[in-house]
Amino acid sequence: MSFLAGAIFGLPVGFFSVTFVATLGASCSFALSKYTVGGLVNRYFPERIEQFSNEVNKHRHNLFNYILFLRISPLLPNWFINLASPLLHIPFSYFFIGTFLGIMPATFVCVKAGLTLQELTSASDVLNTQLLVTLFGLALLTLLPTWAPFRSRVSNLFK
Repeated sequence: MSFLAGAIFGLPVGFFSVTFVATLGASCSFALSKYTVGGLVNRYFPERIEQFSNEVNKHRHNLFNYILFLRISPLLPNWFINLASPLLHIPFSYFFIGTFLGIMPATFVCVKAGLTLQELTSASDVLNTQLLVTLFGLALLTLLPTWAPFRSRVSNLFK
């Protein structure tokens, strides 16, 4: 969808359309899990839910940054984050905004690649080591506010 949006609509319209629609789809999955299929998710993925719950609880004080990190990085599949988040009482506002902002880097790359869809000869033309290192670096940057020395320096600035 992202590649095609870039090829058909161009970068600005394709990028914002894909970002919005993907966030809307993730939000629908969140609601579906919260109101109907949450029990099935707990039943079929109890170990993964427990592991994710432990991680969410460790990052409860910086939950938004953790959600943003998960969306930028490929550590957990997005479908699992969508379905497990409401079961772990992640606020919808954190989920929505974290998803919207967190999927932007990868969406940008895919939509931009769609602009040159006809010129691509292999997957390495789009995905290469430099791009993966950049995306992982962005993911790590979102964790910076959770690092205690950084937090204390920032709070000292505002005293």
